[in-house]
Amino acid sequence: MHRPAGTAKLVAALQAPSCVVRAKVPEPPVFEGLRESGDIVKAPIVQVLRDDWRTVLRGIGLRIAETAGYAVAVTDPIS
Repeated sequence: MHRPAGTAKLVAALQAPSCVVRAKVPEPPVFEGLRESGDIVKAPIVQVLRDDWRTVLRGIGLRIAETAGYAVAVTDPIS
């Protein structure tokens, strides 16, 4: 896929200030406490899939229902 000229420069121009802002914003106190106690999970996605897989499936199902509803609503008037 061909990107318009200057896209990389635009991305860099938008990313640079966001990195500076992110570096200056302090971490929330709750996260700092977790970091100090060592309770930060190494692979949070694994923990979510292991502990809350039903919620993940509900989210996937709702997203599919939303997309299907939109497709029906858009294509029905056309046909």
